[in-house]
Amino acid sequence: MDTVQKFVIGKMSYTAPILAYGHIGLGVMGSISCEALIIKVSVMNELTETLALVTSVDELVSSIDTIGWFLFIGYISIILGIFIRWWNMRGRDFPDELADANILLQEARYDELHKLCHQVIKRRPNFAESYWFIALNHYHQEQYKQAESYFEKAKTIDPRWSEEIDVYLGRLKEIST
Repeated sequence: MDTVQKFVIGKMSYTAPILAYGHIGLGVMGSISCEALIIKVSVMNELTETLALVTSVDELVSSIDTIGWFLFIGYISIILGIFIRWWNMRGRDFPDELADANILLQEARYDELHKLCHQVIKRRPNFAESYWFIALNHYHQEQYKQAESYFEKAKTIDPRWSEEIDVYLGRLKEIST
C-alpha cells in the first residue's frame, strides 16, 4: 500500500488505500481500477450537479408560473372592479329632473324647464347640461344675450360641448348683426 486516495460519490466522500498496480482496495467488494473509479466518480459528480441545476431551474419556473397566475388574477380583478363600478354608475350621472328636458323644450314648457335646471344647478353647479338646457330655453324664447351667457358657462364647464355650442354661438352672432 503506497498512499490513500480520496474520492467523492454524490455528497459522500471516501478514502481507500491504493494497492499496487493502481487498484483501490474495497474490502469484501474486491478492487476496481483507479482510473475507472475516478471516471465514475467524476460522472456521478457531474450528474449530481446537473440534477441540482435542473431542480433549481424547475423551482424557478414553478415560481414564475405562480407569479404569472397571481398577476393574471390581479389583472382580472382590476378589470372586473372597473366594470362593476361602471355598471353601478351608469345612468346615475344624469339627474332625474332633466330626463324629460328635451320634451319640455319641444313642448315649449320653458318655465318648467328653467326651474328644473336651476334645481340641478343648486345641487351640481358644474353640471354643464343644466346650463345647456337653460341656454336653449333662452334661445327658443329669443332671449339671445341670456342664451349666449349660458352657452358660454356650459362651454367653460365642459369643453367637450364646444362644437355644439359654437354652432349656436355662430347663429347668435348672425342674428345680432
